[in-house]
Amino acid sequence: ASPGDRHLLGTIVSRSAMRPEPDVHITISNPRQFDAVTRDRDPLPLYVRGVLSTSRSDPLSVAVVVNGIVAAITQSYRERNEHMFGTLIPETALRDGHNTVAAFVVRTEG
Repeated sequence: ASPGDRHLLGTIVSRSAMRPEPDVHITISNPRQFDAVTRDRDPLPLYVRGVLSTSRSDPLSVAVVVNGIVAAITQSYRERNEHMFGTLIPETALRDGHNTVAAFVVRTEG
């Protein structure tokens, strides 16, 4: 992720701010691992990955939002013809029970 995106970490994200880029669709891999989290039990699901459906080939900045708060910012990459991302989130981003995990491309200004 570009250093300019780091200021987003920890910010609360409104639904309107998560307007998806029209040409990018992100699917979280294995989202059910966040459905019933028990924080005092290892291992916690701290690795979030996903696939981007997009015609763009360049790396994109992806924000991972957990329970409405930006928990991580990472760069997408290409692997075996797939455009994907993967990043760790802090334990503090998770809560017991159901967690909402989403990802969106950070719009670059300009």
